[in-house]
Amino acid sequence: SDYERKIENIRKYLFEQKNPKLYNDNLIPVKQRLVSVSNKLNDLKQFYNFLEKTFVYSGKADDFEVQNLQEFLNSLAIRNQFRLTKYNIKPDFENTDASFVVPKGAFTHVFYNLFDNSIYWIGERQHRAIYDKYYERKQSDEITVRVKDRYTIQYWDSGTGVFDKYQYTLFQPMESGKENGRGMGLYIVRKFLESFDAKIELLNDKNEYGNRYIFEITLNAQIENELANGTIE
Repeated sequence: SDYERKIENIRKYLFEQKNPKLYNDNLIPVKQRLVSVSNKLNDLKQFYNFLEKTFVYSGKADDFEVQNLQEFLNSLAIRNQFRLTKYNIKPDFENTDASFVVPKGAFTHVFYNLFDNSIYWIGERQHRAIYDKYYERKQSDEITVRVKDRYTIQYWDSGTGVFDKYQYTLFQPMESGKENGRGMGLYIVRKFLESFDAKIELLNDKNEYGNRYIFEITLNAQIENELANGTIE
């Protein structure tokens, strides 16, 4: 918490030793990294405060709601219509007319983040296609959601997919492939789902660019059964 004072003391010492080169070449990069880490920790604190205000799961029936997935996704697409139009992205929510018992705000937390990532990486793929034909796409760009079964939802898009160097760390905090990305979105999505024994994972399927790209969300079947049986107060 007091890294700035420590850095300043080292700076003074190095200049007393008449060694400004060590300060410029080595200490300044460390200071810059510490500033970056400090900013991301502050972002993390704000994210958690946001989660606590919008969803606190205490294991009670009042924490849950029945949410129709297709209705929610259509509403989300409307709220993102400007960005979808900008990148000419077509939402594909066919066969998502199903209802799920989820904690209040769950779909908002999960799909808002996935949607935001999709729009970014579709835009990134379109930009790369200007200079690299490998990333060209003849079909229209899409964000696709499918209900696999009663408790499983799959999500993918026509962006770049997850590059190899991120495929094992994308759910870790402060890990982002975006320029100026915080690296907190998918980490919070995962932790949020885990809070009610659900999960999200990146499947092994690969897109035409050789990258993994399908996210699978598995909800907790036990919660629905407990609610139906009245075992959750």
